[in-house]
Order: sequence, then C-alpha cells, then structure tokens
Amino acid sequence: MKQITKEIKHIFLFLISSLILFSCKKNTTDLNINGGLNSKDSLPSSSKLNGKRTISPVFYVWNLAWNSDVDALPNVNCINFVGNSFATLSTDGNGNYSLDYSASGNWQASSNATSYTLWNNFARAHPNTKILMTFGGGNNSLARTTIINGDQATLQKVANVIINDVKSYYLKGVDLNIEGWWDHTNAENITFANNLITFVHYLRVGLPGYIIMVSAGVTSPGQIGTVTVGAYDGTMLNFYNSQSAITDIDYLNIEAYQTGINNFYDVSSCDSVFAVWSRTNFPTNKILFGFQAQDNGSSPYYAASEITSLANKVVANGFGGMSYWGRGYGNYGVGIYSPYYMQAAVLGMGLNWQ
Repeated sequence: MKQITKEIKHIFLFLISSLILFSCKKNTTDLNINGGLNSKDSLPSSSKLNGKRTISPVFYVWNLAWNSDVDALPNVNCINFVGNSFATLSTDGNGNYSLDYSASGNWQASSNATSYTLWNNFARAHPNTKILMTFGGGNNSLARTTIINGDQATLQKVANVIINDVKSYYLKGVDLNIEGWWDHTNAENITFANNLITFVHYLRVGLPGYIIMVSAGVTSPGQIGTVTVGAYDGTMLNFYNSQSAITDIDYLNIEAYQTGINNFYDVSSCDSVFAVWSRTNFPTNKILFGFQAQDNGSSPYYAASEITSLANKVVANGFGGMSYWGRGYGNYGVGIYSPYYMQAAVLGMGLNWQ
C-alpha cells in the first residue's frame, strides 16, 4: 500500500512539473534578433503580456553612406540598425551578377579612404548597432525585374552575390528594399512576391545568424484608407502569409511615406496602416513603421510631437519598432539625420535616448 501511495505521489509531482513547464513555455517569448520568431501563433497577443511589452521595440535608420550623412549620425547606442543605401544589382549580360555601391559613395572600398574610414570608425564606436546592406532601391529596375523573371538558378546566383558581399564587408545583414513596383503590372508584382519567398530562403540558408529585412510600400498588403497605388495594392499578401517567409526574415519595414497626403501621420489613414497590416499572418512585432521628416517634397515638416504620437501608436499596436528615412532638410534648422526626428521616435517608443 505504501509503495502504491509513493508511486501515485511521484506521478502527481510529475504532472504538476509538466504543467508548470508548459505554462512557462507558452507565456515566455524572446525575440531572436538573428533568427526571428517562427510563427505568429507563438506570440502573446499584440506582443504584450500582462499589459506590458515582452519585446523592446527597435529603431532603424536608413543612411545614404555619403560622408556627411555618416558624420551626422548621432553618437547614441539606441539605434539598432543602420542601412547602407544602396547596393544596386548589375549584370554583364552573360548571366553574371555583381553589386554596384556608387550610389552610396563606394564606402566599401579601402581605396576610398574618407568614406571607408568614417564607416569603420562608426562601426567601432557603436558595436551594438548592426550595419546592413540595403539592396535595390527605387532606381534599380534590374533588381525587381530579375526576381520577377528569374528561375531558381538565377535567384540563387543573385542571392550568392549578396551573401558574399555581406560577409566580405563584415556587414550584419541585408535590407531588401526592392522598389520599382510602379513599373509593373498587378500580375508581375504578384509574381515578384511569390519568387521573393524563394529568394529570401536562399539568403537565410546562406546567412544564418544575420539580419534579413524586407522593405515594402505601405499598400503592399492592400489599400490604406484613401492611399492606393493601383497595380501594387495587395500584391505582397502571399509573401506576408507565407510561413517560409515568416520564418526566414527578421523584420518587415513599412515604407509609410510619400503617400501624397500632408500630415499623414496625424490622419485616420495612419490608423488604417496598423489595421490592414495586422490582418496579415505576419507577426506584428516583426513589423517596423517607416517614417520621414515630411511626406513629400511640398508638404510641411512634422513636429516632434507628431512623431512622438506616431511612436506611441506603434507601441500600442504591438509593432516591432520604427525606421527613419531622412529626406531633405527640416524647418528647424537641423539636418535630416539630426537627433530632432530620431529622438522623438525613440522616446515615443519608451526607449532611452543614449
């Protein structure tokens, strides 16, 4: 009888221990910066637990890599990522591909002493800031066309070029900012999204432990309020709902600017961004909200209070953070990479500006 009671006690303790372990696994979620979360189902609702965020938001700054831009970046450690814009795709016409860095001042060439030295000094001074290659851009039509028309062998070949350069130049990852959707039909843009799933997977296999980010237009999952880009609206949904893409990339970066609406961050269309993007299967805490000093060349510049308010909404909606693309010069007598706009976003997300 005592032996039976002892066995029952052991079984009871085992069940209790298993229940506790299961509970801990279910309610504890850490962001693996180098690998990403595997599924939306593993996340607490809106990236929150007991009313508090379980993952700190991140901050990403695009930089053109020209000497004055690098020199103007604030000396703070709260910038998680800096993107070197742009590495553009080139070909010799015989099926061979390479990357051209002239659009960003050829910062990677040691022979270009000034730019090369500035970037290396920045990297040494900010070891926790990950410098990313920014691939593509709005003036690199070959990048998008190649992914639309390329077979698997071509996609692998282009991916290998990126992988080799990321490693050769000691970068921490790549931001695929492949624009030019305005030059393609709806069907072509959908093909791009489907092939991008394969392309991103090749990058992940070749870059384990590195950051892989995808930047896309604000209407890529669908029309946002009154903002529409016609043949582009909703064409990236297959990518955003792909479990392979969710597993392979660390962040999606919404290019939520140049909408043609003045004070976009203050109007209801901005709230529609959160609503539309949240309806995809992509984990919200891996989505960054991109902003800039003004919406377009003729619109007024935003005040710090507007950027702070936007940052508050980013956190309230459980998004992963913000990215900043400086454009032009503000009417506050400060440059585009000055702390004015960046500090407003960082503090608005509840982070320390230091």
